Amino acid sequence: MKIALIACVKEKVDYAAPAREMYRSSLFESWIKDALDIQKVDRYFIVSGKYGLLKPDEIIEPYDLNLNNQSESYKNEWGKKVLKRLSEFCDLEQDEFIIYTNATYYTPVIEAVRYFEIPFDIS
Repeated sequence: MKIALIACVKEKVDYAAPAREMYRSSLFESWIKDALDIQKVDRYFIVSGKYGLLKPDEIIEPYDLNLNNQSESYKNEWGKKVLKRLSEFCDLEQDEFIIYTNATYYTPVIEAVRYFEIPFDIS
């Protein structure tokens, strides 16, 4: 299977919404479009600094938390949480991951999966 991991963005709606609708930016939309139309992924997930790994239809509350600004301890626990949840939906040894995040968000993932691609430099 081909799986996309798409970073959350700062711009959000101000009410509870499915993760796919929570994040509002043309960049976020372009990553989803690239994943679905160009990369032809089978499914995608959103990675959130607060919530970890999200299915697009999961309802979440708005928040203001940037993983880049968190402690190393928080980031380590976050990474473990993301990988645990990702392993519930994916085969970390066999699936191919297309990653639309910066290094803070993707480092725990690429250390645990066999096949990955990072199509854009996201700083």
